[in-house]
Amino acid sequence: MFHTAQQCARMKLLIADDHAGVRKFVRELVAELAAEIRECSNGEQAVCVGAEFLPDFVIMDLQMPGMDGFEATRRLADECPQVRVIVISHAQHPGLEARARGAGACCFLHKASLVELPSCIRRLAQA
Repeated sequence: MFHTAQQCARMKLLIADDHAGVRKFVRELVAELAAEIRECSNGEQAVCVGAEFLPDFVIMDLQMPGMDGFEATRRLADECPQVRVIVISHAQHPGLEARARGAGACCFLHKASLVELPSCIRRLAQA
């Protein structure tokens, strides 16, 4: 749990998205919150990097080639329960958020609302 801006600035974040432009945008949004940010482009990498890096938060896209974000979130929840996953997606299908939370995500954001990501991380970090 992080209570101050200084504590939040020591967070470790992992961004998992198959689109480099999205990773770059997310990195820019959250840069002031983290001491270290790593990136990966698929679910397999997210699970491997997440298990080694043990970030405070993973920002996880759902639709990626190979292992999707649902399975990667499930595996991270099983292998590294202290790592919190924030799922992001362009899709707006009914039940998608519930399915993501069922896989172990602590939060769901539509990519159209990514500007809310920093406040979401701050709120979750203080909970």
